[in-house]
Amino acid sequence: MAQISCKYHPTKPSRWFCPECQINYCKSCMPSVPGKRGPFCTVCKELLQSVGADNAITPFWIRSGKFFLYPLHIFPLSLLIFLAVLNAQFDQSVLGLLLQFSVSIVFMKYAYAVLDDTAKGRLKPLPINAQVINDELELPFKQLLLTFAIAAANVSIYRTFGATATAITVFISTFALPANIMVLALERSFFAAFNPIIIFGFMRRIGAAYLLLTLFLLLLMSASGTIMNLVYGTVTKTNFILISSFVNMYFMLIMFHLMGYILYQYHEQLGHSIDIEEDDKTSKKKGLAQVQDNPELRHFEILMQEGKTEEANTKITQIIRENPTDHAARMLDLKLQKLLGDMEAYDKHAKKYINYLVAQDQLNEAAKVLNTVLINIPKFKPEKAPERLALAKNLKHNGQNKEAVSIVHNLHIDFPDFKSIPEAYLLAAKILCDNLAQDKQAKAILQFLLKKYPNCEQISEIKEYLTILNNIDNI
Repeated sequence: MAQISCKYHPTKPSRWFCPECQINYCKSCMPSVPGKRGPFCTVCKELLQSVGADNAITPFWIRSGKFFLYPLHIFPLSLLIFLAVLNAQFDQSVLGLLLQFSVSIVFMKYAYAVLDDTAKGRLKPLPINAQVINDELELPFKQLLLTFAIAAANVSIYRTFGATATAITVFISTFALPANIMVLALERSFFAAFNPIIIFGFMRRIGAAYLLLTLFLLLLMSASGTIMNLVYGTVTKTNFILISSFVNMYFMLIMFHLMGYILYQYHEQLGHSIDIEEDDKTSKKKGLAQVQDNPELRHFEILMQEGKTEEANTKITQIIRENPTDHAARMLDLKLQKLLGDMEAYDKHAKKYINYLVAQDQLNEAAKVLNTVLINIPKFKPEKAPERLALAKNLKHNGQNKEAVSIVHNLHIDFPDFKSIPEAYLLAAKILCDNLAQDKQAKAILQFLLKKYPNCEQISEIKEYLTILNNIDNI
């Protein structure tokens, strides 16, 4: 079945569906809140329906290549090499065979631990420790008992009904073996894993994907056998045992990891709980944009895409009122006002936000906002004189000299009582002279300051700078 995608994030799988609006939402759009009813559709406010968590999980046939890499990570690879080398040291005596059997038990216990870990949604290779090996050590023995019971049942059918009937039951039991193993891993019960009613019900709930799983496992077993046939006779007996042990365990671990992933992918159909969904892991690993980390902003974006601009305007206003530090919300608000064509509101909101940033001493952020606003309103200036001076200093520091001069232009007209006008204009004069090669304009500003503010704190520096400019003119 093709994966259903989110309407607003086409690369993400859908998790919720609105029958009224026919909209699919991903978990980034509509994160569920434990213990609360919902979520509800942003557009029509109706309760959403679950699409199924398995839709949010990459199908195993799409990520098949990654299963081959699992045993090659440091933890499983170290164990496989160690057990293969150890296995090659034992002879064919009774003691040697017992030790080889012990190695097989240790490996099978780790394989079941990998299956169980994968089934819970944890896809990183499982570390090796005493607890992983010792806990529920009876599982490999139950697996052996299960294999023996299936073989005994086929022998009994052969003796009772003959070869034709046995061929059919052998095919059925081989086909059902992955289900036997997965049920044993889930239920920890030999009787459940051997019960035909439980096994065929298990396969039915997985559906057609179970056929594909069986084909994958047969191909893996064939690959293992093919490699062994190629190696046989080309190396010493000891090396052959080492290589065959490693190859068999490598492909077996892939199979168990794959079966665990089947339990993970179809956990809802099987009534199996998981620790974390795949899109949650992706979000934590890669991180999401700030807009996508805030459910309220996601709702705002959805309203915008659906053309509900009035509701979006109300929503963004509410978000900013409740969280004035939300930079993403503030910038989205400015985009909305521009989209609505309300440049008066755009100007007003921009001034409020810059005022807030300067008050919080976030001058770099305020300068970024200012640069964005200037693109849309070239003559825009912050509403307070101290803000304009603070931003002029920041702009100069960051090499934006023209912008720094522009922001303090006509400051004495706009704010005649501002006490720091000499400081602001001296800064502008220095920029004009030192950075923009506009000595004439710089000299005019200094002469204005000398005449208008003869008793200011900067008067000696103004005179000194003016003298330098006059001397340059006389050269």
